[in-house]
Amino acid sequence: SMRDVRRNIDDEQALAVARTGGVIGVIYQANFIARTRYDYGLADVVDHMQRVIDVCGEDHVGLGSDYDGMVILPRDLADITEQPRIVAEFLRRGWSEERVRKLLGANWLRVLGQVRPE
Repeated sequence: SMRDVRRNIDDEQALAVARTGGVIGVIYQANFIARTRYDYGLADVVDHMQRVIDVCGEDHVGLGSDYDGMVILPRDLADITEQPRIVAEFLRRGWSEERVRKLLGANWLRVLGQVRPE
């Protein structure tokens, strides 16, 4: 479930994003998704994504990794080269290919196409 921290959006805000067709990017930072700062992994990231999907649907969720050096990343997602591990976790959970494509970028591309159609 989503942690109750000031910078996480709540269910009402998530639903408002969904109603406008937007996408919520799930950050990998421990403070937003894990109970402990240093002992968390990609399963915690995917749990967080599942919580957002449960609230507002798979059309409104995407990766928001924040690989800018300012966050403490999960032990098994240390950099972008380990991104296939998150896909493997999606598939291990039985998520459909359509859902995986949406989460990996199709949702973001849809929104970009709507706000920047040229």
